[in-house]
Amino acid sequence: MDGIRKTSQSAFDNCQKFIKGGHGQTFESLAISQSNSRGPSVNRSCLVETELPEWIAAWDATTEATLKLVCLPAEPDTSLKVSRDVFSMTMDCMRADPSMLYLICHTKDGFHSFPGNADRDGLHLPTWYVGTSRYAVLWTFEARHCVTRGVIIERQRDAFKGLTDVVSNFTDCIHAPQVMCLALPLFQIHFYDARTESALNDMRNIEKSIGFGPRRTLGHWEGDKSGGYEASTGMATFAIDEIFALSQKVHEVAGKIKNSDRLRRSAMRMLDDVLYASRAADVDNKKLGGHRERYCLALHKLGEAVPVLQRQIWANADYMAYMQYRAENLSQVIIALLTHEDAAASIDLATASRKDTSSMKTIAIMTMIFLPATFFAALFSVPLLQWDQPQPPPTGSFTYGLGGAEEWKLACPPAAQL
Repeated sequence: MDGIRKTSQSAFDNCQKFIKGGHGQTFESLAISQSNSRGPSVNRSCLVETELPEWIAAWDATTEATLKLVCLPAEPDTSLKVSRDVFSMTMDCMRADPSMLYLICHTKDGFHSFPGNADRDGLHLPTWYVGTSRYAVLWTFEARHCVTRGVIIERQRDAFKGLTDVVSNFTDCIHAPQVMCLALPLFQIHFYDARTESALNDMRNIEKSIGFGPRRTLGHWEGDKSGGYEASTGMATFAIDEIFALSQKVHEVAGKIKNSDRLRRSAMRMLDDVLYASRAADVDNKKLGGHRERYCLALHKLGEAVPVLQRQIWANADYMAYMQYRAENLSQVIIALLTHEDAAASIDLATASRKDTSSMKTIAIMTMIFLPATFFAALFSVPLLQWDQPQPPPTGSFTYGLGGAEEWKLACPPAAQL
């Protein structure tokens, strides 16, 4: 593990970018504590950058358990909006395993856990990491004082508020770090289900507009026998650019369905970690010492909730597989529509070309018909020929006794015949 830690630390130092926050920049934080005398306490606050390391390291000796989370915003290019020194000190105060630094600088997704080496008098506590396109969460657990410390890297705005709202509902389970492994899947289910349902509604509307899918009415299936192709099949006609827009939407829906499946697998791994810790708590009696009873009770409560979420995830997976099948079929229908419209456009183009050819033939024939008359009309209108002038005296040419006009009258018919 030491080799992995050194390699990850080196990659982080070389790749990760930081942006110094502006004057007055603050960081959202959440602190949840549990004690017998005061009960659960939830406190939200905003911290300045210099307060982050001290706040994350502090703990109250009068509390039984503490959970602390702080939000670090990130830019689209993965730059963290905090200074490098403050971030490093925060990680040191959390005693996070450096192995997860590689996951941060390369914006990795999925669920990862690192055992740390604190049980061997080392510096690093057990560390967990969860990454999605919207956020990355890493947290550690100090068993001696029952303190969970975490950082939420906000890759997209407003992720911290929704996530911490879910975590705040599990104040009675913060004695175990696996509370995050239950809160995160629950947050993912609620958030991404809403986004996926919106995309699936778009797909249903496309199915309805083109007359395809399981929700077609009886009239669509039977059709109007006198209404031609569109009425008899229930299929609407579209312009090619409209078909391209429909195809784009269907592929976007298919991508969201695939992303939902990826998040499902990540959520199942987190729930498996809860079950594994719950079973291990009955075997290992050295984890928390005096906190062991409360730790086991928290894991027992978390373990009871796991089957509920698992059934939701499995049911959602079956439904997503069905919608993926519908999206693939719908994509094939759209391709068929595109082919049909392309063929219709080719037929229209050929018909127009044939009409243009016929028109050109008509123009050519009419030109040939009227060309001789036009020629003679132009010929007789030439002033140089002087048709209305007296004829000159005869000459010695072969047209002896004829004037200029008579000469032209004799010459024109042979020329016209030629």
